[in-house]
Amino acid sequence: MMRSVEEYYHAREMAGAPKKYTHDVSLFDTTYIDEFGSKYCDFPGVEKWRYELLLSSFVNMLDNLETFRDEYKDSDSIRNSVEEWHLSAQQAQATAAPAATKKQSQ
Repeated sequence: MMRSVEEYYHAREMAGAPKKYTHDVSLFDTTYIDEFGSKYCDFPGVEKWRYELLLSSFVNMLDNLETFRDEYKDSDSIRNSVEEWHLSAQQAQATAAPAATKKQSQ
């Protein structure tokens, strides 16, 4: 693990990024996130709309630091995806509730 960290720092240094900016998230490297997740965590890639939402939020924050939390300008794909995600979460919760109640009564 330490070797991996050292290789990471070395690669960043060679690219001209100082070590003090290791946790800088101003430049989102979505390729790295997906590759790391699939290689080390057996984690599926992040959906495109989530990256779009992240970038949209970041740009909105840069445009208007005072009120960026009050206003948002989401694209239709973000809006539809968030609604779909929310509905699937509600369905999963509704499905899990009767099973939990049944298990408690036993």
